[in-house]
Amino acid sequence: MGSRIEPLVCKEYVNKRPVIVPYHRGGKRLHIGLQEFGEELSERSQSIVKHLNSVRVSSSNNYCFIP
Repeated sequence: MGSRIEPLVCKEYVNKRPVIVPYHRGGKRLHIGLQEFGEELSERSQSIVKHLNSVRVSSSNNYCFIP
């Protein structure tokens, strides 16, 4: 529960009734979202590199040189 500081700042607000202020309904904090984004980006880039390496290896194995 919070306290109102408006009456301390301005005497016009002494007789005003407090209103409910919308609150943050949860969700991920910014630093956690950035951390998860970095981890996901790392996983995807590793997957792409593995795929490209497998394509490169399979294409080099397809060339058979018969002496």
